[in-house]
Amino acid sequence: MPNRRGLWSLLVCLFVGCYFFEFTKDARFSYFTPDDCLNLYRAWANPAGGLWKAGLLFFRVDLNNFRPIPSAWYRLIFDAAGFNPWPFHAANLLIVAGNIWLTYCLTRRLTGSRETGALAALMISYHGRFGPLYFDTAFVFDALCYSFYFSALLFYIRMRSQDRKPKWRDLAILAALYICALDSKEMALTLPATLALYEWLYHPAVARSWRLFAHWWTGSGRGVLLTSILTLVCVIGRQATGGLAASGEFQPQFSWDRFLETSRNSLTELLFQPHTVSSRFVLLTWIILFAIAWAAKSKPHSEGGIWAGGGVRGEPHLRQQALGDHQRSGGGSLKASEG
Repeated sequence: MPNRRGLWSLLVCLFVGCYFFEFTKDARFSYFTPDDCLNLYRAWANPAGGLWKAGLLFFRVDLNNFRPIPSAWYRLIFDAAGFNPWPFHAANLLIVAGNIWLTYCLTRRLTGSRETGALAALMISYHGRFGPLYFDTAFVFDALCYSFYFSALLFYIRMRSQDRKPKWRDLAILAALYICALDSKEMALTLPATLALYEWLYHPAVARSWRLFAHWWTGSGRGVLLTSILTLVCVIGRQATGGLAASGEFQPQFSWDRFLETSRNSLTELLFQPHTVSSRFVLLTWIILFAIAWAAKSKPHSEGGIWAGGGVRGEPHLRQQALGDHQRSGGGSLKASEG
């Protein structure tokens, strides 16, 4: 029986890997985009020591070493391979493949099901509307942020599944992964909210008593407290030192209209719709998701429903803006995916 399960797992991994490779193999024909050249020049032109400093001082904005983790990625590959796009695309696809594995591990951990984890990995392995993630290495910022974000989340869930207080070593690893995610892209700031959501769904006893809740912050809740403090330090520090936050195009907008707008855009792309879906369709989708979660009394369904509703607010808008900029610049790396 163990041998059969191992063989089945191997076959599933091979199937998902072949499926992913079949749709992304043409990335080797893609070239650099204007954004790639800008990112590569910035990483190459500035001293390497500045990347270390910018990475450690994650709460400050250094425009010469903007988002230091992807900048280090560009610099290392350029030093090894020169101005050759193939190694960059190969390395980017390896990161995305690693993210597929992380998705499997996280889903399996949350649901306790290998089959559900395999299905989640298959569903996320390739999506036609996310072509730039596979064919444009300028989107390595998103791929690296995903890697560190989900590594931190998976590490936290494994730690909490042992039902013990986080040790100082655990908190150091969690902080390091979170800072690396922040050094990759700013959307990682949502991690504390995701950890709090996990605690609310999987360890609800704490919320039943103010006394237990107050004690939780200095016990099992140390991870949420630590990431919340790091988030506060990052937001205050980056607002004080300027950077993209000073630009009107990158100012966060919190309104019901923007929430629905980004939700409609997200569902439209997810479902391959030719026209933007209506707000009524979005609300109906949320109602159905939460109804399924309530009927199944399932914690993973509940968490998935909240992520589907709350997690589509800002990033789809930023992604569409980036795609618009990419298309205006010529869209060179998308030619392989369109052909």
